[in-house]
Amino acid sequence: MWRVSRRGLLRAPVAWVGALLIGVVAVGPAQAAEQTRPGAESTATQPADTAGPAFDQLRLDFDQPKYLYNADASVTQRYRLHITDAESGFDRGKLVVRGSHGGAVTAHFAVVRNAVGELWCGTDFVFDTYDLECTVDVTIPQDVPAGTWSVSQVKLVDVAGNVSTTSGLTAAPMQVTQNRALSAADFAISPEQYNNWTGFATLTVTMRPLGAQNGISSVTLLLDKCSGSVTENPTIAPDGTISVLATVAPTFTKQCKVTGIGLTDGAGNAAAYGTAFRGPELDLVATQIPNTQAPVVNSASLADVSVPASSLPRNDVLTLDVTSFAGITGFSLTVYDADGISVDGASGGVGSVTSGELKLNVPLHQGLASGTYTVGFTLTDGSGLFSQYGYPNGVGLPVPGGPLQITVTDE
Repeated sequence: MWRVSRRGLLRAPVAWVGALLIGVVAVGPAQAAEQTRPGAESTATQPADTAGPAFDQLRLDFDQPKYLYNADASVTQRYRLHITDAESGFDRGKLVVRGSHGGAVTAHFAVVRNAVGELWCGTDFVFDTYDLECTVDVTIPQDVPAGTWSVSQVKLVDVAGNVSTTSGLTAAPMQVTQNRALSAADFAISPEQYNNWTGFATLTVTMRPLGAQNGISSVTLLLDKCSGSVTENPTIAPDGTISVLATVAPTFTKQCKVTGIGLTDGAGNAAAYGTAFRGPELDLVATQIPNTQAPVVNSASLADVSVPASSLPRNDVLTLDVTSFAGITGFSLTVYDADGISVDGASGGVGSVTSGELKLNVPLHQGLASGTYTVGFTLTDGSGLFSQYGYPNGVGLPVPGGPLQITVTDE
């Protein structure tokens, strides 16, 4: 059968290619004459596959931590690499991960076929064995020497048994630590309640490094539902603490939790805290300030309180002076006749307004009978709280300054 490679090329099985090549040889005139004689034979041989697989893009897998704490238990790190073998196809391999201060771990991996006939390499589905990605889980034993651990050797074997070995690597480095040479204490987050109702909020995470040599070269901050970063060469304050920043997105982020803090000092020592780094638990959580106040209207007025029927359809303009802790994000309004029956209306969103002027269009459609009409409206803030003004039958609050009324005349 023909195979389609991951790069979209048709690939014939090796045996077929060999069969197609038999008898196809380059000949000169003398050889051609010789081959026309009775009994002359022609032969061709397929070159043997002698090259081992190749690889590139060796890296830590997506979302894998670059710090690992292994004082209490072994930890597992996942690597990913891209492998090609155009002739026989990849079969199996191994990674050797080595520490800068001693220790090495070997992990084996292979292409396997599951019960339904699918090919997999680690956690990745494999379309074919000629061009594929594999993941490799490497277990770092408890309490192996701290330091920078990286992939030092990759050995790959194809289906024909050809081997390629690449040594002397320092690929995909990570920090393994037991928080001994370097550690930290006095973790804190501030403010513990943040206001992100109308924009981004900034949080400060502080800690006190202990045993640092040549200062702190970097701090990695990982968070849940908010954004941290890597801070290079943070300043050590006179009280011995360092500070790094976190960012909370507007409105809907109710909680920001620190899940990992990784530190490296100027001598290359590391410390790791939090579940993201398999380290000691951190109790650093900040929450959104609750909003309990619905939008407030301080004043309200219509641009036109009397309009001729001949000018319809048109929009009147409702101008409000508002106050809102969480910011007004939406509105609805209704035009009622003298009997309290709805005859027109509008609704929509507004850019988060916390205070000052808010203008809304009041639609008046063609054909409205002459008479007096009343406008009622609802304002909704970013937290979902709402306030109502001017509706019939006493619903909601009265409009400051009196009812909003428009008279349609026969003119």
